[in-house]
Amino acid sequence: MDKLFSEFKSLTTNEWIETIKKDLKGKDIEKLNRITLDGLKILPFYTKENTENIVTTDILPQKFPFIRGNKKNNQWQIRHDFKFNNLDTALKDIDFAKTRNADIVGFDFGDGTKINKNNISAILEKANELAFTTDIFSEKLFYIVKELSPTKQMFLNNDPVSQKTFTGGFDIEEQKLWTIVADMLSNDTQNIKPIGINIKHFANAGATAVQQLAFGLAIATEYFDFATEMHIPLEKVAKNIYFNFAFGTEYFMEISKVRAFRYLFAKFIEAYDKEFAKQHTAYIHGVTARRNKTIYDAYVNMLRTTIETHAAVVGGVDSFSVEPFDTVFANADDFSNRIAINQQIVIKEEAFADKVVDVAGGSYYVENITYKLIEEAWKLFLEIQGKGGFCDALKQNYIYDIVKEVAEKEKQKVDTGKITILGTNKYPNRTETLKNLTINKPSEISDYKLQEPQFKTLKISRLSEDFEQIRMGVEKFEKQPKVFLLTFGNASMRRARADFAGNFFAAAGFDIVDNLGFADAEKALETIDETNPEIIVLCSSDDEYLDFATQIYDKIKNKIVVIAGSPKSKEDFEALGITNFISVKSNIYTELKNYINLLK
Repeated sequence: MDKLFSEFKSLTTNEWIETIKKDLKGKDIEKLNRITLDGLKILPFYTKENTENIVTTDILPQKFPFIRGNKKNNQWQIRHDFKFNNLDTALKDIDFAKTRNADIVGFDFGDGTKINKNNISAILEKANELAFTTDIFSEKLFYIVKELSPTKQMFLNNDPVSQKTFTGGFDIEEQKLWTIVADMLSNDTQNIKPIGINIKHFANAGATAVQQLAFGLAIATEYFDFATEMHIPLEKVAKNIYFNFAFGTEYFMEISKVRAFRYLFAKFIEAYDKEFAKQHTAYIHGVTARRNKTIYDAYVNMLRTTIETHAAVVGGVDSFSVEPFDTVFANADDFSNRIAINQQIVIKEEAFADKVVDVAGGSYYVENITYKLIEEAWKLFLEIQGKGGFCDALKQNYIYDIVKEVAEKEKQKVDTGKITILGTNKYPNRTETLKNLTINKPSEISDYKLQEPQFKTLKISRLSEDFEQIRMGVEKFEKQPKVFLLTFGNASMRRARADFAGNFFAAAGFDIVDNLGFADAEKALETIDETNPEIIVLCSSDDEYLDFATQIYDKIKNKIVVIAGSPKSKEDFEALGITNFISVKSNIYTELKNYINLLK
């Protein structure tokens, strides 16, 4: 191996930079840097020199502070969750999951009204390991499960602190609630983890990776400090808590997020007890995010969940759930459930992702992102603690404000096309309609407003929702609006701008009439008369637009005329009567709304 590497010259960072500058032919190399919504500067490449001051790179797997995990390999448990409708269906769901090699079967009880001893007992008897989730705090579920004293591992999902962030409060008196929390934190029943800290909700509300990590620590602090006041031993508290993370498609960031949280939590526990910290690691359950999922071109959701799953397992989660590709708009059927389970099976059995612990460890890129997340998340955690802790920061609207700020930035990037949602704001399937699709929106924790809060509450949302509303509205038109792409002049420019304009208006569900190009205005007018479009988009080079527009505008001014591009002499076009322009700088969402209003 040494002989192999000796054949390759080792380059310094500066040598790499100089090589890249030559390839860029004078373009600014700084433009290759990426600034995240957190404000983190991510370089296009990293070398060994970039890891010299990162102490975490010397930590081995199974060693404190567990940045590389506490396992000899990378085994994780495949979990699949179903919505609980009735007991008969639930028992069939268990058979379905078990025959497809799911290790853990989960059931979502929604508002908890269907929780009773008979249902839980029957499910427990049939299933292997189990997870029960509810959208709101459920003491009933905890006490039923505790009474049944399961011999199998069970994960409940109680997290009143996170719940309060989204619902504003609880359906029971707060003092009583914390008495029940004390029972959960001091739980002696083996195989039950009653508190599941739901960091996933923050991800689905638009929180960044840094915020998710900091919030996870800050919420954990609320429980650990409360337990300390109640004289509950640290070992019990740690055993009874686990963490739920949601994973998006920012691949390397999501890998690094898991690694960073293990490190941060180990240091967090160390502050309570140094010796215990060497023995205990955070149990991290992952689930695919909902924030980036779409109704249109829904099969693309499978690609998204594959990336998310692979990132999570490479990062080293302990268990993972893939939500079916149609979760955000329909009740999952056998097909979508089967595909969801199979995605993990393929990654485990065919990609062998379970064989090597922390396979990303040592990657200059991943190690640098991991360390940036650790540093920035710790800073934010300390800032939250400086405001009195998570609950006090919540009451001051601090949590709401910082999440809302980055969520709006992300939404703005989607609206302008700087973040691509494939099939929604870019490259939509032009033939797809939802006219015959019954959309069943799943409930979210944001839907459960239990009281009028004294602070601003966060809301879970999907990035594609506004575009979907536009497109579904257009589908209700008596006639599908036509957009005629009037292509002429420079062959490469007219094609590029026609492609851009076609994708732009197809995002609203308009019928796009494309053309190979017109040599003269007369032929273009003939085709327009035959097609009878509502919108005409001129597609060519900037210096060819004015002459052609002058020839043709009087004959088409009863239509909505648009220029694809941003020519410098807009005043000349406005003098003709053309005031509509679309370009890569346009806000796609706002512009589409404007054109729909013009058509009404």
